[in-house]
Amino acid sequence: FDMTTGLHTHLPIPIWNRCCMIILDLLNQLEKYPYISVDDAYEQDYSEEQEGPTEGDAVTIAGNLLGCLERLDDEWFKSLQVIDPHTEDYMNRLKDEPV
Repeated sequence: FDMTTGLHTHLPIPIWNRCCMIILDLLNQLEKYPYISVDDAYEQDYSEEQEGPTEGDAVTIAGNLLGCLERLDDEWFKSLQVIDPHTEDYMNRLKDEPV
């Protein structure tokens, strides 16, 4: 998401679509494996070597999924602002809204 920093530029549509697919895949994985959780306040202790978790052990991943979804929504909105609303491109971009 941080590759575009300007207010007047937006994430290229193919990259935006790929980000959506990755986040949807991540959500499916989290649903499939309920012992995996995501926490934005989680900090892993790297001070000493640790064994990897075994199958079924609770695993916490540092991250903020809501923040990612909000950024995707912002990028989608910015892309609508730069596309002429009287074109087919605009109508095609509106189809991404349900994602």
